[in-house]
Amino acid sequence: MAIDFSEFYLLSNAFKRGALHVDTTETIDQFRLGSGNVRVISPIVFEWQSGGRSYDLVGTTYAGLYLISKKFMDLLQVNKFTGWDTYPVCVTGKGGNQLQGYVGLIVNGKGGPMDRKRSKRILQPPQSPKGSPVEVWRGLYFDPIRWDHTDMFLLEKSLFKIVTKEVKEEIDKASLTNVMLRPLTEVELDAL
Repeated sequence: MAIDFSEFYLLSNAFKRGALHVDTTETIDQFRLGSGNVRVISPIVFEWQSGGRSYDLVGTTYAGLYLISKKFMDLLQVNKFTGWDTYPVCVTGKGGNQLQGYVGLIVNGKGGPMDRKRSKRILQPPQSPKGSPVEVWRGLYFDPIRWDHTDMFLLEKSLFKIVTKEVKEEIDKASLTNVMLRPLTEVELDAL
């Protein structure tokens, strides 16, 4: 099955200036929580870490673990997108204000493991005059046969949240804030 990887996007935090960033005092397993492999009954408490602006996507101190606004959740529901769910959260912003309308995002669609054979190894120029070039992998690929054809899915052993072109188009139309969507063909990962 041939697919166009440029029509799949990595969903991540845009790190907008002043964006609210939260942490939890609870012990959590970010992989199990973010992929829906743990049942959450009572809300997980997230508290202010930095920033103050509450956008549609709120980053946490756990890589790949995000909270989303009611507007974001409604967009996913109205369009009947598949491969996602939510868990209850209690969010405290700067100054101790309780923020309403947020849920934790679960992506439970499956995309199989990463396929590094398709990625290109490139040398990035130094980021500063005295820095050294950095080797990276360009392109984030997966085996299309292992993809369950959901609209949102994770790659095995990761919290890389991937969305289809249709999801990206709806997010763009709705102008959701603090959301970054990069085509998989342009994603760059450290070459370890």
